[in-house]
Amino acid sequence: AARHAERLLRPLVASGLPIFTLYYANDDDGERKLGTDSKLHFTAAADGAYLIRVSDSRGANGERFTYRLVVREAKPDFTVTLNGANPEVNLGSGKAFSASAERSDGFDGEITLDIAGLPPGFSVSTPLVIQAGHSSVTGTINAAMDAPQPNETNAAMSKVTATALVNGKTVIRELNNFGKIKLGDKPKLYVALQPDSASPSAWQPSANPDKPFEITIAPGQTIPAWLRIKRNGHDELVTFTVESLPHGVIVDNIGLSGVLIPKDQNERQIFLNAAKWVPEMDRLCYAIENQAGRQTSLPVLLHVRKPVPTRAAIAK
Repeated sequence: AARHAERLLRPLVASGLPIFTLYYANDDDGERKLGTDSKLHFTAAADGAYLIRVSDSRGANGERFTYRLVVREAKPDFTVTLNGANPEVNLGSGKAFSASAERSDGFDGEITLDIAGLPPGFSVSTPLVIQAGHSSVTGTINAAMDAPQPNETNAAMSKVTATALVNGKTVIRELNNFGKIKLGDKPKLYVALQPDSASPSAWQPSANPDKPFEITIAPGQTIPAWLRIKRNGHDELVTFTVESLPHGVIVDNIGLSGVLIPKDQNERQIFLNAAKWVPEMDRLCYAIENQAGRQTSLPVLLHVRKPVPTRAAIAK
């Protein structure tokens, strides 16, 4: 029988609006982890007696209608899994990976991933942030053009940790690592994501600079950036996506064909747009192509910053 759980709350504080009883109900777990069972998160408005009632959602009842009710204090928590083990990263290029969060008992906060211990010549986008309310994040691991093949000792020494603030306490989880990292051959295509101010000559395939390119955008603003490629055997068109952008930031004006560079060209200007409600943050993003082994660019540090008021604006 379909079941639901419901709970009576005290009336809201008088506000001039009609007063009514507010029911919390859930026909089966919304996350689909408990089968046909229901699950309800409830925060009491004040100390007092509350009624918990379990019944059939159709109003049916009888001696064989048996339910088991478990009431317990919520224990918010999380686990994170790194996806993309044992990557083979092409020389001078990059490989995408992802991390998935499993949230429990209402934990909805931000989770920060820190990655260290890569072999010589390899770099990775770190730290990565699974934003509040989100369940995953993507990143890129890159190999310099002069990176040596990892040996048996350093190929599997990466370390990944996840940190979050849960119920006011800092919780740190150690995750599975990348496994054995392998260096692949030169790819047929190299990819770069650059700020509008960078010249084409400023980029060489995965030179792994100490500082990434940086792009700054304000909430509500649209700014230009560049996608650039160096061909090494792939002469056809190339399509792209830009990954790990903050929630609310998109590649705008992509048209019906999406983001692409035609077969006879090596660069394309794109436009990043941030919604007005995007909060200030720093986030590592990257470009990935779809035709030559899904090569990625080096990560770019995107700053979301509110515009600084001008003197004229302050005077008004």
